[in-house]
Amino acid sequence: MDPLSARGTGPVGTWLLRDLLETIETATASLDPQGCDRMESDGVMVDGTGGLDEETRSKLANKSCVNHEHATLWRNLGSSAFMTNQVPTDTTQAQSCVHGHTYDEDNPPYVNPNKGTRSCRRCTRNSKLRSRGIDPTTVPYKPYRRGNTECRAGHGYDTFGFKDYGEGRICNECIRITSAKANLKKAYGLTFDDVARMLAEQGHACATCLEPFTEVNLDDFRMGDANVDHCHTGSHNRGLLCMGCNIALGKVKDNVKTLARMIEYLEAGAGRAADRWS
Repeated sequence: MDPLSARGTGPVGTWLLRDLLETIETATASLDPQGCDRMESDGVMVDGTGGLDEETRSKLANKSCVNHEHATLWRNLGSSAFMTNQVPTDTTQAQSCVHGHTYDEDNPPYVNPNKGTRSCRRCTRNSKLRSRGIDPTTVPYKPYRRGNTECRAGHGYDTFGFKDYGEGRICNECIRITSAKANLKKAYGLTFDDVARMLAEQGHACATCLEPFTEVNLDDFRMGDANVDHCHTGSHNRGLLCMGCNIALGKVKDNVKTLARMIEYLEAGAGRAADRWS
């Protein structure tokens, strides 16, 4: 069977079998052989004149074509395959995508609100997974549910709220968790697993005042009263501090000599008489 005929009678097949071939035949029939690039009998390639004399060709050599019809020729040829007058008489919508995914309650097609075109949600999901280096067959497919009362992570929309984007919802709690992970990674290059190890090493307390952290909830991706302390000159993380200690180091600009003088000042003040400055 002719490979072109095997493409069926759809709009693309009709364009390939009839319109494109007719356009090429019409265009080639109107060409002047002497105006085309060609190979002479001695095997030398000759640039065609395009039907123009030498003077005209030299004038146009460095000018771009401004003929709108020429500029849009191939665009129009390509888009003509999808023009409304090329739609086959059988307008019944396909019940599955080109990869065989059935359009049903679990996989309703996404309909572009501007163009009206349909796309398979499974194919879109598989494409996104492959772009991340993940084999789609290793990740169970979760059916699309527009009327669900909770997100796929189990957060109730009534409890946490959501943002509606027409074709889908994004849970506010999922947005918060994603932002918390991204901010921690961007600012300090850490994950919440890294923070958990730091907390365990410090005994779940501030590294300087040893005050226990009481508001940290890593299971809920909340840092609470724990603050990552990092060196502003070396750009490395030093540990976890409470808010007060973190601010204190910032006020003295991490200056060890300033801190030493502060210690001396406090120790000297402890031995002074209570009424010395009275």
